[in-house]
Order: sequence, then structure tokens, then C-alpha cells
Amino acid sequence: MSAAVGRPRNWGELRLLVRVLGVLALVRLLLPCVRLKRLVRWLGMPRAGGAVHPAPLQTVAWYTDALLQRMPARGRGHCLPRSLTLFFFAARAGLPVRLHCGVRRTGHALEGHAWPTLGPDLFLEQGDPRAEYAVTFSYPESSADFSGPEGSAHQAFPGRSLT
Repeated sequence: MSAAVGRPRNWGELRLLVRVLGVLALVRLLLPCVRLKRLVRWLGMPRAGGAVHPAPLQTVAWYTDALLQRMPARGRGHCLPRSLTLFFFAARAGLPVRLHCGVRRTGHALEGHAWPTLGPDLFLEQGDPRAEYAVTFSYPESSADFSGPEGSAHQAFPGRSLT
């Protein structure tokens, strides 16, 4: 799929859109009633019994952003559901993805943000929140906690395209 993603053009893209919608709806449903660490563990579990067919992650990000624009935010932003959805698809593809949550002070209030990283790099994120937000939560807690290969995504997965 090209960089300018539009509506699904075939059954494979439609299935991917429905999968993204399902994961996003599940994340939105579970966030208020399940502890974040448990939810992230569930989303990061390896797929049981079978080969993983990695989804085109740029397309997953585009579909996630498009769906979130059409969903009510309930007074909060979309960064946590977006990051959890991207975390799910990247983890299922076997990539060393991590989820981070952080806070920053804005006047007398605290503002939160969530973002994924792939190895040392930001993962499908616009802008760099690491300079503005103090990290309060990361999962896995360190890159040594990955069950897969260590190092950057390009070293760990030579030849695997992230788009």
C-alpha cells in the first residue's frame, strides 16, 4: 500500500481494517476496568499456535488514526489507545516494541502522553515526546526483557520492512 493510504482496496485491506477496529474497540472497552500493566501484557502475548503474518504497520497506524478521529475521546486524548493498538500489532509481528507513558507539568496540572518505541527509536509517532515528558511507565520495563533479539529493529530484523 502506498504512503497515502485510503479506503481498503481489497479483501485483505478490509480484513486488516476490521482487525484494527476490533483491537481498538477492545482496548477502549478494557482501559477503564483493567490495570494498564495487565492489559499491555495481554496485548503483547505471543500468538498461540501458528506463524505470525505481520500486518503492514504503516497501514495499521493510518487505520488506527482514521478510526480514532471518528471515535469520541471521553474527555481524554487518543494517544494511549493508539499506542496500545500499535503495540499489539508490532508485538504480534515479533518486533521489539515497547510502550511508554509519561507526564509533564502544564501550569498547575499534569498532562499525560503515551508512545511506542521500536528499539531505541520512536515507532510511528509524529514528534518526539521524550524531551517533554518524564517517563512514568514502560513495558517491557527494559529492552533486556524482550524474548526476541535485541538491538534496533533494523539490526534485529534485517530485510523486514516496517512500512
